[in-house]
Amino acid sequence: SRVAEYYENYVKEMNLTKYFMNDTIVTMVTPIFGEESKQRYWNVCGYHRLTNKQFSIVCKKIILANGASDLANRLGIKGENLQMPWIKYELPHLEKALEQIDENQRKKLRPVLIVGAGLSAADAVTICRSSGIPVVHVYRNRTAGLDKMLPGNVYPEYHEVHKMMKDSQTKYELYTPLPEHTIAELYLDSTTNSPNVHRVRVQHLKSGEKRDIEVSFCAILIGSRPDLKFISTISSTGNDDKLMVMIHQNSNNNNNSNIGEVITKPVVASSSSQALLQQQLEQQQQLIVAQQQQQQQTPPPTVQTFTEQLFSSRIAKKLLWLKNICAKCKHLNLCDRSRYKFVNQQFEQKRTKCECSQQNPSTTIVHNISNNNTKNRKNSIVDEFEVAASGFGLGEDPKKPIDCKTNPIDVDKYTNLVLKAPQKGLYAMGPLVGDNFVRFIAGGALSIASSLNKQIVEND
Repeated sequence: SRVAEYYENYVKEMNLTKYFMNDTIVTMVTPIFGEESKQRYWNVCGYHRLTNKQFSIVCKKIILANGASDLANRLGIKGENLQMPWIKYELPHLEKALEQIDENQRKKLRPVLIVGAGLSAADAVTICRSSGIPVVHVYRNRTAGLDKMLPGNVYPEYHEVHKMMKDSQTKYELYTPLPEHTIAELYLDSTTNSPNVHRVRVQHLKSGEKRDIEVSFCAILIGSRPDLKFISTISSTGNDDKLMVMIHQNSNNNNNSNIGEVITKPVVASSSSQALLQQQLEQQQQLIVAQQQQQQQTPPPTVQTFTEQLFSSRIAKKLLWLKNICAKCKHLNLCDRSRYKFVNQQFEQKRTKCECSQQNPSTTIVHNISNNNTKNRKNSIVDEFEVAASGFGLGEDPKKPIDCKTNPIDVDKYTNLVLKAPQKGLYAMGPLVGDNFVRFIAGGALSIASSLNKQIVEND
């Protein structure tokens, strides 16, 4: 896009390329401190995707700006954890699958089942209908809010889909709406011998009525969430000194690494160093799961700031009241937060109504199916990867995973400093703190830059 091109050219024109490390994956962020100094630092570890070179950066400040589109949301239903290629969680994957089908075969396809009421689901409906493929559209809320997201005179295709969703009694070509429905189960087997015919069970949310639908593809487009497993050590560290990493002198180098220096090693991902790094990450993820299972109620330490005292005063309550009715709040979906919480509560209640034993509501439930016989099912288990990627402990509610709409990262309103971090120096911005629109992301960056500049001036 032109915006991306502008940012790319800006980096080149301002000679900022040396400050960028592209094509890298961050695997771990750990708080560290020196033996002789009380100054605390952060250690960022990762590797280059193209060369598999490992890197380690020691720094004083970290800004989390990784967005919220890393992992696709899932329904948590029976059969969802099975490897079924006809189930798609991202719109580009559905488009690619449809492009590989001959045009004559597309007309013979069974309907494509689309789940969701957002922009991605509307795009999927439009793409399938324009290709002559029938659509069965499943969504929970009868009064979807697509008309509130974008102006109708600029995006008429979205408003056409919204009209069909609201007017479910009228018959439209190649479109069958199922409002107030959800998917109850995905079947591995099919009632026919055709490889392009699959079976999905849908259920009415109010009446509980179930029925099976034969489909060619199932696109579950219900949003995405950030992948925060690289900060799992931050959210689980708390006061545990065992997870603190001391800065140590490299035995092969007489000089210690400077703060901010990038240490790279030409080690492939399968080397012993990479295996050790992966082993440390797995051990820390297991510790998180153990803490969740023991239901430890100890909250993470908070950073006491002047703004926390301010927000506890009467003036702060007035400011918060004004903030809740401002335009920024409206765009950030903060005014609609109660609606999202209600939807999530219904989703959690619906998801936990199964034959398995009661699970901890703060963990992700994944159903394992032993074989093709759907009558024999194993109990639900906790997915360790989901727990590690959720960022427990840093949100406004530390007992719940990070959610950009209902439980963003708890930050100082003026500096964007993460309040529940184990030590100072961690900032967050963008969708992670609830800023879901580009116009407000710049405000978060300005707050962080102002805070950092103020600290530099005070130190000088």
